[in-house]
Amino acid sequence: MSTVVVIGTYHVEEGACTSEKLLEIIEEISPEVIFCEAPPEVFSEMIDAKEKFNPPEIKIIREILADHSIKIVPVDIHGIVVGDERIDEIFDWIIEKMENYKNATSIQIDETYKEGYNFLNSKKNDKINFDKALMEREIIAKENNKELSLDYVKWVKWNNYRENHWIKLIHENFHENKFNTAVLMVGAGHRVGLLHKIMELDFNRKLPLSWNFYYL
Repeated sequence: MSTVVVIGTYHVEEGACTSEKLLEIIEEISPEVIFCEAPPEVFSEMIDAKEKFNPPEIKIIREILADHSIKIVPVDIHGIVVGDERIDEIFDWIIEKMENYKNATSIQIDETYKEGYNFLNSKKNDKINFDKALMEREIIAKENNKELSLDYVKWVKWNNYRENHWIKLIHENFHENKFNTAVLMVGAGHRVGLLHKIMELDFNRKLPLSWNFYYL
């Protein structure tokens, strides 16, 4: 059965999260296509911005495009519903308010630096992200701040919409091109949301291909 391997990434190059290691993982999987977390409308600009924009994912995509060995398909949605600065403020506030959340975040930072993509794509990290989402909802509900709640809910709904969009486009691409192996390269924080959505589709027998979240 054809397979999509989900590789959770870190959008900065630190510690064990290097572009070289990410390229090594991709070469080991040897996919025919890579679906990436980039909007088609600005994908070319992202690739061309070598002096300004260099997350590991984009660095290796530039190499792959130059080699023409793997098809690259950007699948994200262009635009935002809540600004990055506002979201950063919300998460900084949650970290300040909840010691358990702060500790969980520290564990993730330390383990990502030491173990890199192996940790980001582990059940341990998925469990931490699941628990953190529960803590976020708990503290937001307790605060009873309408503006805070609205911004957080908008952000959650937006990411759910994006994740459903990625799944839909990947399945459509499979129906059109019938690849054997593909990679979805996406920020590791999306893994839990994607996993739950795929499990629901699988339960309802609506999956035309297999999804592998634990390749590493």
